[in-house]
Amino acid sequence: YVQSSHNSVQSLREESLATRKIDNERVQSEINNIKAQMNITSGGYKVTEYDDSGRWLRDLYMDTPDKNTATKVLQVNMNGIGGSHNGVAGPYNTAMTLDGMVYGDRIIGHSIDAEKLSVSYTSQVEKQISNAKQEAISDSDEKLKSYYTINEVNTKFSVTDRKIESSVETVNQKLEQKNGNYYGTYTPYSSNAPANSWTSRSEKLNHVGDFFFDTQTGYAYRYRVRRDCLEVKFNSNCRTESANYDWVEVFYESEGKIHVLPKLGGADIADKRIFVPNNTFWLYFRSDGSSHDYYGFKIDTIRKSSSRQEIQDSLAVLPNDAGNIIELSGSNYPESEHDPYQDNTRKLWRYTSNESLDSYLEFDWVRVSDKDIQAAKETADRAISKVSIVEDSITSMVKKGEFGSFMRQNYNSFLIGFNESSNYVQITAGQIGLYNGSIDQYHKRAVFDESGNRFYREGSYVGMIGTNHKRYVEECKGLEFDLSYEGQYMAFAQQKSSNHDELNTMLCFSRSNGMYDEYGLHLGCNFYAHGFKVINPQWEEGFGTTATIHYVQVLDVDEYGKVRRWGENGRMVFKNGILMDLTFYN
Repeated sequence: YVQSSHNSVQSLREESLATRKIDNERVQSEINNIKAQMNITSGGYKVTEYDDSGRWLRDLYMDTPDKNTATKVLQVNMNGIGGSHNGVAGPYNTAMTLDGMVYGDRIIGHSIDAEKLSVSYTSQVEKQISNAKQEAISDSDEKLKSYYTINEVNTKFSVTDRKIESSVETVNQKLEQKNGNYYGTYTPYSSNAPANSWTSRSEKLNHVGDFFFDTQTGYAYRYRVRRDCLEVKFNSNCRTESANYDWVEVFYESEGKIHVLPKLGGADIADKRIFVPNNTFWLYFRSDGSSHDYYGFKIDTIRKSSSRQEIQDSLAVLPNDAGNIIELSGSNYPESEHDPYQDNTRKLWRYTSNESLDSYLEFDWVRVSDKDIQAAKETADRAISKVSIVEDSITSMVKKGEFGSFMRQNYNSFLIGFNESSNYVQITAGQIGLYNGSIDQYHKRAVFDESGNRFYREGSYVGMIGTNHKRYVEECKGLEFDLSYEGQYMAFAQQKSSNHDELNTMLCFSRSNGMYDEYGLHLGCNFYAHGFKVINPQWEEGFGTTATIHYVQVLDVDEYGKVRRWGENGRMVFKNGILMDLTFYN
C-alpha cells in the first residue's frame, strides 16, 4: 500500500512476520506518542498577520492567543513552514522551506541522524489478505478488489496550516480513524462499514471529512454532517472595499467552542446567503483607514433554513477590539453606515433569533467530484510508506531505485496538502502563486517563476518585472519592467506622510485615458539633471529652430544716447530651438 498496490502486496507477502515486529519498546512508545498528538481534541489559536500594504504576511498557530506569550508556535509564511517550542522568536527546530530543505531535531530510532535525513515515515504494518480473488492485483494500475484486513497501520501524513491529516488505521476489520480514506466494493451508507461502527455523536464528528472509494465504480464519497441553521440574507447593495481590508465575520458557539464562518466583503457580499447553526450568533464588522466609499452591509432577513445545511467553518476566539457588544434580537439586525461607512470601525453585535433550532445532527455520505477525489487519493496514497525498525536500526521496505521516488512523493504530497489548505499561496513545480483570499483567476495577484514576477489585478494580467534579452541578441541581457496590453499605466509613487493613506504619483508612463489623458511619461515632481545633458529634445510648441545668428553688440553710449563703441562679432547658436552657444562682449 505504498508505491503501488502491486508492489505493496508483493512486498508484504515476501516479508516474514518476525522481520515486521517492532522489538524496540522505546520506538513503539514514540509511535503511540505521535498518534496521541495527532488526535488531540483541544484546539489552539490562529493569528493571521498582514504587511503595511495589507498583503498576507504569515499565519501563526499558537498555544495562546497572544504571540508575545506563546511558546508552541507553528508559522506559515512565503518562505516555508516552521515549528518552535521557544515562541515566535525561535529558534525553529522543525521546518520545511521553499528551497527544498526539510529538517528536524530527531528521527525515532536514531539510526538516521537529522543531518542525513530530516523526514522519515515510521510505521509497523501487518496485513493479511483474505477472500480476495487469486492474483486480484495484476499490476500497479489496478485498484484494490476487496477490503484490506489490517491488524495495525500507524501511518501519519501531517501538513501544517489547518492540519491536513491522512492516515489509515484498522484493527481486526474495525475501521476507526479520523480524516482517513477507506476502500470497498459497494456504496457506503450509515448502515454498513465503516460508518456502522461509529456509534457515538463525538465519534461520528471525528470522522467528518473521511473519504470512501468504491473500487468497482471508481466513485468517491465524503462523510459529512448537516444541522438546523439560521439563513442570513444580505442586501443586494452590500459592498466593502475588499474582504481583506473591510469585512464581516460571523461567530457562533457549538460543543462549547467558538467557531467562525469565512470572511465576507468586497462585491461578493451582495445578495450573499450564509447559514449559522445556532439561534444566537455574533457579527463583527471591521474597516481600515483606506477606501470606504461603499455601501457597507445590511441584512434583509434572518430566518430558519428550510433544510439542514453542511457548514464550513474553523475554530476561533471572539474579537476583543470592538468595545461593548451590541445586543439585538427579532427583526433588529446588525447594520453598518452606508455610502460611506466609517473608517477604522470595530463593531461587534450579538444577535438572538426567535426561531428554535433542533440540536439533531444528520450524518451521511455524499458523492464528491473528480477534483475532490484526486486530492484526497493523492494525499493518502502518496503519503504512506513502510519503514521497519528492528534493534534500533531502520530498514527501508522500499526497493532499490525507489527510495528517491518515495522521498519525492512525500514532498509532492506536502505541496498538495499545502495548496489545498491555503487561500493565499499556491506552490507548483517551478512557480509560486499569490492570491487574495480565493484560488481563482479574479483573485490572483502575482506569479513568481524563472522569468520573473508576473502581476494580476481583478482577473487581468497587467505586467511583469523580470529578466529578458534584446531581440535576436541573447547575450544582451537585462532587467525589464513590462506593461501588458491590459495594463493602463506604470508608476513610481510615494506616501506623502504617515497621515496620508493615498499615494502621490512621482513618475508615470500612461496609455491614453489611463492614469493621465495623454499617452507618454508624466512627472509628478521636479526633474534634476545635475549637470548632465538633455540630448535631442523636441518641444510641443514653436518651430524648434536650428540656426546660427550673428549680431552687433552695443558696448558704450554717450550721454546723448549716441553709440560710441560696437562689438561686431556677437554670435548665438540655436539647436531645435535651444540656445547651445553664445559669443558676447562683457
